[in-house]
Amino acid sequence: MEAAHKLHLFIYLGLLSLISIINGQCPWSRELNDLHTDCICSYNNVQRLTIQCSPVNFTRLVDALHTSVQSIPIELLYINNSSIEILPESVFDGMDIQSVQITKSKIKHIPDTAFIGLQSKLVRLNLQDNQIQALPVGAINSLTSLKVLDLSNNNITSLPENSFTHTQLSTLKLADNNLAYISDSSFKGVEPYLKNLNLKGTSLHKIPEAIKNLTALAFLDLAQNKIEQIEPYQFENLRTLTALSLERNQIKSVNEKAFLGVNDSLSSLSLLNNLLTSFPSQAISSLTELRVSALPFLFSFFFYFFFFFFFYSSSSFALLLLLLLLQFVFFSQLQNQNQLKK
Repeated sequence: MEAAHKLHLFIYLGLLSLISIINGQCPWSRELNDLHTDCICSYNNVQRLTIQCSPVNFTRLVDALHTSVQSIPIELLYINNSSIEILPESVFDGMDIQSVQITKSKIKHIPDTAFIGLQSKLVRLNLQDNQIQALPVGAINSLTSLKVLDLSNNNITSLPENSFTHTQLSTLKLADNNLAYISDSSFKGVEPYLKNLNLKGTSLHKIPEAIKNLTALAFLDLAQNKIEQIEPYQFENLRTLTALSLERNQIKSVNEKAFLGVNDSLSSLSLLNNLLTSFPSQAISSLTELRVSALPFLFSFFFYFFFFFFFYSSSSFALLLLLLLLQFVFFSQLQNQNQLKK
């Protein structure tokens, strides 16, 4: 009977624990009512904790983490809409966290010692939508297991040399920063690892020399910059590049040798909303694996042409003209695809 009673008690406690997990009960004192209101907690299938807080008092949350959560492995610590400005030194020391995401929290500065204790544990770091003024090189390079870094939409103006040397970054997002300077050796050390690089909206006037040795790169986003031309051999060493976005720049010309080096790998290319006046046929024809391309100037011409006739001609004539134009575009695209396959 006693054994059966213990078994029933064990099952009962297990069910209570499961209900607590499902209901998002966070593992700190019930007296911290504000944190229980601002945060949601859950466990994954290997019992790693996820904590999501928005908005939250950062100091109270950190105190609760050090008091109640140090012995619990954390999959994700997500903090949104807080007021931190300076990330404290050793703020996560003693914890086991795989992913940290602190967004829209007005962070301006990250000291070199911010991630002490997580050097070999942190895999993903997301600090987008803050006010970071300088790339925290020391703090980043202390994270030897870091694979994903998102610093999008901050106030970073430069990438110094050896910015990420001691990491294993496979994804780096720096979109919507005003990068006035990128050292030629900014990405030194991550050449064998980096597969996804986002430099969208970073005020670039030319394709940076720093990307030329990223031999593992598969996805490159250079959209919404101020690039005016694509020069020869810009992507010569990027032999694994499969997707390239150059849309919303100021590109006027594409050299016929611009894509040499990625001839057999590039399958997606976007040149939407640039200043091209003619189809870069010689450059494009070298891309034997191209499957998706966005080269819209032909369509823009047809749109304005149809728009003119719609207002200055009868609707039936405009409709007929539209059908003829669509037919022309279809066969033009089909012909281009056939040329690319040859």
